[in-house]
Parts: sequence; structure tokens; C-alpha cells
Amino acid sequence: KGSSGLDAKRGKGNAYVTPHRDKQHGRIYRVYPKGSPNDPYRADFASSNMFWRMEAQRAAVEKGETIERVSNIHEFYAKAGNGSLDLETIKAALASKDAGLKRAALRNAPLDDTLAKMFISDGKITIREPRVLLDLLLAFSSLGDSEAIGSSLVELISTDSAVIMNDPVLHDAFQVAARRHAGSFVKNALDRIRPKETKGPRDVLHNGNIEKILGDQPDGWKPRFHGGSQNAVFSAVKEGRNGSMCLKVTSDQSSDSGWAATIKVKRNTRYRLGGWIRTENVKGSGSMFNVHGVGHRTKVARGTTGWTEYSVDFDSGSASEIVIHALYGGYGGQTGTAWYDDIYLQEASESGLGGTVISIASYFGKNASGNARAALISHLSDRAEKGDQFARVLQKNVESQEGEQTPETAKDPEAITVVLKSVREQMIFDRKVFDVPSGKRIRLLFENTDSMPHNIVIGKPGSLEKMGTAADQMLADHPAAVKLGYVPDIPEVIAATGLVFPGETEILEFNSPEQPGQYDFVCTFPGHWRIMKGVMRVK
Repeated sequence: KGSSGLDAKRGKGNAYVTPHRDKQHGRIYRVYPKGSPNDPYRADFASSNMFWRMEAQRAAVEKGETIERVSNIHEFYAKAGNGSLDLETIKAALASKDAGLKRAALRNAPLDDTLAKMFISDGKITIREPRVLLDLLLAFSSLGDSEAIGSSLVELISTDSAVIMNDPVLHDAFQVAARRHAGSFVKNALDRIRPKETKGPRDVLHNGNIEKILGDQPDGWKPRFHGGSQNAVFSAVKEGRNGSMCLKVTSDQSSDSGWAATIKVKRNTRYRLGGWIRTENVKGSGSMFNVHGVGHRTKVARGTTGWTEYSVDFDSGSASEIVIHALYGGYGGQTGTAWYDDIYLQEASESGLGGTVISIASYFGKNASGNARAALISHLSDRAEKGDQFARVLQKNVESQEGEQTPETAKDPEAITVVLKSVREQMIFDRKVFDVPSGKRIRLLFENTDSMPHNIVIGKPGSLEKMGTAADQMLADHPAAVKLGYVPDIPEVIAATGLVFPGETEILEFNSPEQPGQYDFVCTFPGHWRIMKGVMRVK
């Protein structure tokens, strides 16, 4: 104080507590033996020290240096950074034995038949190293539908299903590629893959009829709140379809909540989730059944309705455990009363790799152009007429998707539309801030233009770090994290999409909070949340 005029106090780490402290920059310490000379600046692409290779890469980009020869990833990215990357360099890197260089080239590969020619031989994908295979599959997802690629993907899943199915990231990349080449994939799968027959539909849900009550709670079911009011009343009452016990939720304030059950499932198996719902004076998002975090959900019940059955089919993929919901005001919130009875989760007759083919056929049926869809249906019909029962199953599956209205595609004419996109190769959203009025229906259209999966999770003010930490923890603790879309099941989450794969678009409809403020939105795919984030300002 005597020398500076500041009566400074010392805080954590013995550092002075002062409003003038620079909080925007870190400190770099150099630890070296006493008497050692200072190392000169020696940025060099050939250095054994990655720091100096990175320095060489940075300097080459900033100065616009010409890179004549590419022998490692730093030279490759320097050439890409200064805009001189050419097809000859990319092809040379694709042929390199250096896995890192090959991966860098795959991320910059031309959108033609180069990859198919270089990495498919005799109908088989020649790459086996998992990280390189991951980038190849993602690169395939950027190309137009190809007979060669579709056939090679069938070969890959047929011969290496254990590797693909047991690695969540590889499985996601495979799904992205197979969906992109779905028409060719499904046609070729008919010659290689047959469904694994079970003894018929088997209900694997415990206490779906709500007849077993422990204390005042139905066995196996728990109330969960996802957003809005937490004053909704949950009960098990004798008001079911036949005077039996059923689940009930009622609220006079908008609530996004529901009854939840956790179930063990078989991997790569087809399931049907369904049950019966009755509603009274329901306003808002509506009541439905869903598989948490992955977008599989039934149609919704709104207004005042009698007992009606709702169901949705889905493939379990790599998940060994899932969470299902009897949702009240799912993806936004609602008021009124809803009853749920005779809920079931049936293991369907088609499982094994056949379930994967059906899942991809379903995606094709929903998203393909009219001409492409008609061509596949015609092919499947011809095979079915010749006695191929699996072709008949696939044909019905593709045909049933036409005109289907789901909560993702149903349009509320009064909803306010907000468009968000991912920025390719930068792991950020194209908008850091967007404004919405309080208490209004919002339609958030998220277009994933990046080369990796993303999601959008909207949380309460100041919840960014808690949501991100919870999502990271899911990777270590939750075996079904991928199937849940890395959406943490915590009360801070107001609304969320599932995983949106490259080239896909998802519509998230929800009611904006009544309370004005700055609400965090973030991608909770592992590691993304620290960078890929923004603020929804509710006014």
C-alpha cells in the first residue's frame, strides 16, 4: 500500500486480488536446467517436437509460404491453410502409410469417385484401422448415392459387425454413411443379410400394466422433470382402460415431464414401444411415448381424447440399456391431464443385422426423393413377388413412411421459427445469440452442415457448465449415451434434439420460458460444449 497506493489482498495461489488482473490470457512457464542456454526459435516441419512443427505450420499460413512437398499432417494443413491444396497432394496423402496424413486427406477429399476407387477393392473396404475407417465413413457420407459404396458398406457390416456395433463412434459413422447411400445399401443387403428370427413379439417391459405398486409409486417407474413447472402431480390411479391401475399426470402450469422407466435391451434389435393414452383439456406439446434422447417417439395426444393406442418402431443399435418415457408435454410443455395404460416394449420378430437394414430403409422412406423412393419400392416389390419375405417386410416399411407426421415435422402455424446451422470444420454454431419472446411456441430448425454429429440442448440461465459436465460424465457412466444423444437427464435441460448427423436437419419445437433471461444453448456431444455454445435471449 505504501508503494503502490493499493491495499491489495492475497487470494488463491497467493495472487493479488485486483480488478486489473488479466483474465483473458494464460501464462507459459519454461522449466530448464540451471545454466542451460536459451533455445533459439526453430520452427521446422521436420522437428521431432510437435510444438515446433505447429509453429512452422502457423508461420507458413500467416506468411503464405509455398509448400512444395507434403510429408506430414502439418505440411498438409499448412498447404490447406494458405489455399494451395490441390488434388495431386490430396491423392498422394490418401495413398500415404501415415495414418494421420491419410485422415487429414480424407477430410479434404474430392466429392467424386476417388475414394471408392482408392479404398474399395473387390467390393470390400480396404481400410481396417478404426480411426482411419471412421474418417472414411464420414467422407463417404458427403458423396452422392453410389452402388459401389452401398455394396461395400453391406460387406463391412456383414463381416465386421462386432467391431462396428461395439464401438459407438464407429457405429454412428457407419449409420451416417449407410443412410447417405441407403438406396444402394438396402438393395445390396437383400443378397447378404437375413433377419434373425425370434419366436415373435415379446414384451420386455416390467410393470407396463401398472398393476404392481410399491408404497405409493408404481414399481419400475419414476417421475422426471425436463423443463417448465415442477408442480405437476404424478400418481398411479385406478382409472385405467378397464378400471385397472394406470399412470396419471396433471398440471395447471406448463410442464415438460413424464414417467420414466429404464430397461435392458438387446443390441442391434428391432423394438416397438407403445401403449394407450387418454387426455383431458391438454394444451401445448401433447402427451406421447418416447425413447429418451434419440428422437424415437410416437404421435402426440392433445385436447380431450378417449383411450387411443400409440406406438413407434426403432432399432436399438449399440445400446444395451434405454430409458423410455410416458411423456407429459414432451419437447415444450403442456397443461391438462393425461393418463397412460398398458404400456409395452416388444422385441420384434426382425432382429440382428436385419434390424439395421430395416432402420436404414425407414430413414430412406422418410427422406428420399419421390423418384428414388419409387425406384427402391419397385425393386423390393419385384423381389417380394419372387418369394423374398424380407424384401416384402422392407417394402412395407418404406411405403409406411410416406406422409408420416411426427412431432419433428408437424407444423404449428403460430410457432416462431429460428434457424441454426453448424459451421463446417469449426465446431461452432453460425449464431452465438438469438432472441425469442417469452411464453411463445418456438420452432428451432437445426441444419447440421458439419462432418460430425451434433445436437442442441437448451438449458436454464447459468447451466452451461453443469450440462456439459453431465454430458461428459455420460460417456463414462452410461452405456447408452450415444442412443440418448448425449442429452443429460437433469432438470436444467429445457429442450433438446437428439444427435443430428451430417447433412441432416431436425426441427425442435418447444415453448419458450415465461421468465425473461439469457438461456444457454450448447452441443453436448463429448468435448464440444466448451466451444460449441451460445445464448437464447428470452425477452
